[in-house]
Amino acid sequence: MKMYRYNQDYGRMGDLSGVFLADGEDLAWFMGAEVWADDILGKHSEVKVSFNLNTVSLIDVSEQTVAELHRVLGKNISGTTPYDFDYLIEEWREAHLLESPDEDEDE
Repeated sequence: MKMYRYNQDYGRMGDLSGVFLADGEDLAWFMGAEVWADDILGKHSEVKVSFNLNTVSLIDVSEQTVAELHRVLGKNISGTTPYDFDYLIEEWREAHLLESPDEDEDE
């Protein structure tokens, strides 16, 4: 697992950025993904959020640091990340035949 920075500039509308942890499988899935997001930069804003080589970069930190952050905070460290978009998460789960953690917990 490694640490990555997401940053996408939308000019005068603003920008989105975040820090997240991903293993190779997660990263391969998210890279190339594009999602339309409504109101993410304010009321009536609609932008295309893209995860690609222009918007995602590796942060060089030790494996020990990554492991500690993952233990304490999980994969979504701060800001906007691929893990914020339920659509991407559901597609990933379906592709890997995983159940949603909310499904059938009480049964």
